[in-house]
Amino acid sequence: MAEPSQRVRLQHLAGTRFVASLWIVCQHFLPSSRNGRLVRVLWRSNVGVDYFIILSGFVTHWASRGTKVRLAPWFARRFGRVLASTYLSMMAAMAIFAIQRQFDELVPGHVARCALLVETWLDPQRWCPNGQIWTVAALAPSWVLYPFLLDRIAKRALIPATVIAALVPTCVSLWYVVRNGGASELDQAYMYLWPPSQLLDFALGACAAEWAARADISHRHGRLADAAFAIVLALSFSAPNPNLDYRDGYEPLFDHGLAPVLALFLYASAVDGRRATYLDVNPTSATARMFAHPALTSLGVCSFQVYLFQWPVHAIFGMIGLDTQKNGAAENFVAFALTLWLLAALYERYLERPFVAWL
Repeated sequence: MAEPSQRVRLQHLAGTRFVASLWIVCQHFLPSSRNGRLVRVLWRSNVGVDYFIILSGFVTHWASRGTKVRLAPWFARRFGRVLASTYLSMMAAMAIFAIQRQFDELVPGHVARCALLVETWLDPQRWCPNGQIWTVAALAPSWVLYPFLLDRIAKRALIPATVIAALVPTCVSLWYVVRNGGASELDQAYMYLWPPSQLLDFALGACAAEWAARADISHRHGRLADAAFAIVLALSFSAPNPNLDYRDGYEPLFDHGLAPVLALFLYASAVDGRRATYLDVNPTSATARMFAHPALTSLGVCSFQVYLFQWPVHAIFGMIGLDTQKNGAAENFVAFALTLWLLAALYERYLERPFVAWL
């Protein structure tokens, strides 16, 4: 009989957070050539974003399964932690815009809608101060709905429907590709940045956690996790991009297309982690063992802060003449990345962690 999932700590997940956040930061700010296999991988950092969405659903259910959720404390801890980092990054971005006299980004109505996480509902192409908060706005509906779906997910009433429904965004993208050769920028915004477009991926992660908690442990799950990771790696590196254009043609298929494979990795690696814990052995999955290395997990703890702080920190580097995206600016990028992770780690350890404990 399966033990409650919350008794097992899945250390490797922190390592995957670091790799996903590094992937996203490199795509945004690493100086790169016009073409090449590694450039295609950078452009596909939307897979890393999708992984964070699915992982949020997975971790939320893994931690909450088998407990009675009290709404007021749950929402306070969930949104208190997230909104503190979100508003801090927004204020930093607003200060930078004020210094640069970009007052069109500081229109009070726009700023208020961003603070309330509703701007992307109204116009997914309208970036907020610190554009990365679109992800928080996209996850907010899932966090609000989660406590009310907990019982049904625990009974597995929603799992088959969710797995099927999670394929819908990819089918829509595929329809655009077949019919028009790709989706317009507005269509892509609604399929990726608009908050309802991420609901199914979050639910898929929660369902993967429920399955993982109920599954009979077996060494085969470790091999399955490795296979799922290999599929993500192979497609991200090897899928051709004939026009070498950023998210053109069928590239938007990467927005959600690998969601079932990413959920499969989380499911299988979690079952393998349960097996390793109960039998007091190493995980079978070589991928999980790699991601569980302290060098990766320690950097992954602050991945959310890295994701939110990346634009303000990069903007400050640009203001002092250390642009990371010019040719020959690799040393600037290294300095930027080290500074970003250091600031994120200090904030997470000495500000956010005590604040969450207080909540």
